[in-house]
Amino acid sequence: MPRRGELWWVTLDPPIGSEIGKAKPCLILSTNVANERRKTVVVIPLSTSPSPSPPLLVPVSCAGRRVVAVIDQIRAVSKDRLDRCIGERVRGGEKGSHSRRFRAAPGSQQAVGVGLTYFSEE
Repeated sequence: MPRRGELWWVTLDPPIGSEIGKAKPCLILSTNVANERRKTVVVIPLSTSPSPSPPLLVPVSCAGRRVVAVIDQIRAVSKDRLDRCIGERVRGGEKGSHSRRFRAAPGSQQAVGVGLTYFSEE
C-alpha cells in the first residue's frame, strides 16, 4: 500500500487536455489514513520536460537527473495506476530543519528530492 512521502512510478495515460501523460515518477501526497481507506491517492508528478519556474515547476533531483515537480498537475489517481514504489522518505537534518531525504526502494537506483535534500543508495 502506498504511504505518504513515497515515490511511485504511476501510469498517467491516457491524459486529457493539458494533463501530463506517460508513466512518471510521482510523490504520494495523500495521508496514510486516506491511502488505506480510499481507492485513490493524491500525487504530484515529476517531469524532465519543462524548465524550472517556481512556484509551479519546482526544480528537483531524480536518479541524478534534474527534473521538476509539476505542482499544477497535482491530482488524485486510482491505485490501479500505481506500478511500483521507487523510494521512501527518511526524516533527516538538524532539529528545526525542513530537510527531507528519500531512500531508494530495494533493487531500485531511483531517488528524488522535492526542492530539498535527498539521496540515492547505490
